[in-house]
Amino acid sequence: METSLKEYVEAKTRIKLNNDNYNHAENYIDDIFIELYSGGENSAYISKEIYNNGEFDYQIYISVNDGWQVDLKDINLISVSIAKTKEYHSEDNIQKILSSFDITLDNLNTSDIADYGYCASIVNLEVPKDETKQALNYIANCVPIFNSMFGFYMDRPMNRLGHTGWDFLNGNIG
Repeated sequence: METSLKEYVEAKTRIKLNNDNYNHAENYIDDIFIELYSGGENSAYISKEIYNNGEFDYQIYISVNDGWQVDLKDINLISVSIAKTKEYHSEDNIQKILSSFDITLDNLNTSDIADYGYCASIVNLEVPKDETKQALNYIANCVPIFNSMFGFYMDRPMNRLGHTGWDFLNGNIG
């Protein structure tokens, strides 16, 4: 039996989506996220809302990349990450980002921080290109649950070396 996109997203996010949670208009992703760019098959989104886990502010960042880059034809790779806002990073980390992207502090935003790598991936999906928008709508419906399970996502190991989401958020890898 073939797995539906909804079942796949549920399995990867470990979140059960009921019909009330995902039967929204095609632009539901646009209600919760700002599209930062869209070029070819690649795009990126950042949450409109800034969330707080009790210690710092963060935003949810989504990147969509064409799977051809890794020999997956007709597939898009979707990565959902959490990144702290600039006010919660060390001066050293901020300077690394600014010099890497050749921007000023005034122009630095959370998506730059995520692009630099100071973010923790919480969900990674491989979806058919023609189902990408629907997968993004499912992800948008998961946002409240991502926020309520924040600590669980951050505590789990993210790589084989045992680095957790906390390590990735703070740039403490390597």
